[in-house]
Amino acid sequence: MLFKNVLRDFKKRLIQVILLAVIVILSSFVYVVMTYSVSAMKGPTEEYFGDYRQEEFNVIINNQVLGTEFEILSLENTNNINTLSDLYHLDYDEFSLVISNRINRFENEYEKVEIEARLQKDIIFEVDDIQHTFRFLKDAESINLSYIAEGTKPISANEIALTKYYAEANDISIGDSITLEDKTYLVTGYVFFPDYSLIIFGNEFIINNKTRTLALLSDEGFNELDSNLEVVFAGIFTEEVNKSQYIKDISLDYVLSVNLTENTMRSGAIYEELAGGEAMGVLIALIIAVM
Repeated sequence: MLFKNVLRDFKKRLIQVILLAVIVILSSFVYVVMTYSVSAMKGPTEEYFGDYRQEEFNVIINNQVLGTEFEILSLENTNNINTLSDLYHLDYDEFSLVISNRINRFENEYEKVEIEARLQKDIIFEVDDIQHTFRFLKDAESINLSYIAEGTKPISANEIALTKYYAEANDISIGDSITLEDKTYLVTGYVFFPDYSLIIFGNEFIINNKTRTLALLSDEGFNELDSNLEVVFAGIFTEEVNKSQYIKDISLDYVLSVNLTENTMRSGAIYEELAGGEAMGVLIALIIAVM
């Protein structure tokens, strides 16, 4: 008798049972698909950042030549030198001396980090009354190494590599020539930089791959570029530390601010995207389950 009652109730609730099973299967499917999709992106992304040594923090420095730094220069006349850019364009060896001195001071004071100078120059021009910006990054030696996705790295002063997004948006192909400030460059490849997962310059939250690009020249080409130079420092930790606390304690006369990569929009946004994808997978699965 009991068995018949259970069977009767089961038949009455069969549709509900089926729907519940469908919901469980669907929510599980969504969760697995989202998790797999994020993992499929996360693995190669972390491998790329590791292989090309993405900075773990960046240091915004004073681009003025400090009074004490004039003392280590061997130049007879320093009247026209105010900024690191002035010194760079006047005497590269003297500029390198100042930068090396700053890096040595940093690494001697804070022994659990490795620092490299990140040199950059911007060119702004107009195409059909629309402003375009090229940010040239000097090829790094140990941190934020450039990655050529297609083509080859520039090796002569008249060669250039661009981001693929900008090139495609402006109908530029590998092998084409472009003219910047009256100089013609041959496009040899498409380049990525690990410290720019988003092409954001400065504090401007403008993302437009059609009008903004990162660019790579040979060292000779970069040095010949007659534009204002800006210098920032890229850093990685060489030992396990409390990263947030460690950078809080950094204090040098030329340091303006120190920022972890995950808190820097241009380089850390990808981590928020991945974390957001994982959270979204769990959220959607839960929503389906409680419907």
